[in-house]
Amino acid sequence: IPESFHSWLFVAYYSVHALQTALLLGYLYSSSLERSRKWLASALVGAVVSVPVAALFLVEVAAPILLHLPHHHCVYDLLAIAPESILALVLFVGGTFAVAWASVAAWCAGSPETVLVTQQVSRILVRAGVAGYLGSVAMFSIELALA
Repeated sequence: IPESFHSWLFVAYYSVHALQTALLLGYLYSSSLERSRKWLASALVGAVVSVPVAALFLVEVAAPILLHLPHHHCVYDLLAIAPESILALVLFVGGTFAVAWASVAAWCAGSPETVLVTQQVSRILVRAGVAGYLGSVAMFSIELALA
């Protein structure tokens, strides 16, 4: 990707994470079951979209900056040279998986016997997703600011 698009990748990365956090918080503060499922379905779509955006940001922007090599886009070297980025990646992947599993749990809440348990599990997973996304953005932001 040309360097002229790097600023757009910054915007896309932070926007996707902000939107994802807003969708997950919308789910947590939603009062009706039907509305909360819509929030969670939107968050699942956001999670799918966030993966390629985060991958492009990591390869095209974060790796060269953190490695101090402007034309080096290797994620493997990034993990070896800047091991603190592993935590940011784990938080992002964990947040994404938490959203996916929260969606599965919410959609399994079809019978009256399972609604309470699956809603509780979904809410726990969504909170983990929020923590993952916010933690990942915070870690990468700190790393990029210090680089």
